[in-house]
Amino acid sequence: MKYIQNIETIIHENYSNPQFGVEMLAKLTGLSPPYLRETVYRCCQVGPQMLIENIRLEKALDLISQNNANLYDISKQAGFAYLKTFRRAIKRRLKMTPSELQTLFGQSTHSRDLLDKLRETLWQYEQQE
Repeated sequence: MKYIQNIETIIHENYSNPQFGVEMLAKLTGLSPPYLRETVYRCCQVGPQMLIENIRLEKALDLISQNNANLYDISKQAGFAYLKTFRRAIKRRLKMTPSELQTLFGQSTHSRDLLDKLRETLWQYEQQE
């Protein structure tokens, strides 16, 4: 799946841009938005918007686990236009707030294991619905 590798590369290069979404991804890949959605879903079992959000949330989890920035800065670095949107995405996907995640990472002696488990949860989200 050459398209998927290209799509993932483009997302990783652009996720921090809050304006980056399905339309821009389609333009950068040279695919029509409907074909992009079909291609991503066929391969990943999630749509391109969810794929972008997952990658943004993974970045946010990395930053939260490092515990070296405030939530506003983390949300901006992860590509969320608004802190409120970031908080809602974390809460919806991981069933806890970003502040609760910071506390959890701060108390954990196994941060790497915790980070891996939370990442796994992100990618299982669609199957749980």
